[in-house]
Parts: sequence; structure tokens; C-alpha cells
Amino acid sequence: MTNGQGVQGVAVSDGRMVAQSNSSGEFELISGTDRDFVFVSLPAGYEIQKQANGSASFFQRIDPTKSEQNISLI
Repeated sequence: MTNGQGVQGVAVSDGRMVAQSNSSGEFELISGTDRDFVFVSLPAGYEIQKQANGSASFFQRIDPTKSEQNISLI
């Protein structure tokens, strides 16, 4: 459990490009307009929150109408 804090060293990807989170859990990922989602690789010792339907909540949709976005995967 992170208690809302970011986790260092997490791999974040859009399926083509991969970035790693810094010591604050922040990352920068330059993604193409043909990518729909950004997702994380779950570090050892952590659990992913579940959506209402029971599936893992490890991704966020990329909004193709925005040139920049802030995405939180906590």
C-alpha cells in the first residue's frame, strides 16, 4: 500500500514506449497519437486496486484530444 504516495522505479508504458517513475513516483512518457492507454507493471510487494467490476485498475485511457495530460495510476 502506498497511502497515495508514488512509487519509485515503476515501469510505465503505452505499449510502445516505456518510462520509469522517479523517486516521487512521477514519470514522463512521450506517446504517439495511435496509443489508447498507459499502464504500469506491478512492482513486487504491491497490490493493484480493483475496479467495480473486479478487474485490475492498472491502466488509464489516453485522451487523444489533449497534447499533454497528467495521469495518476495510484
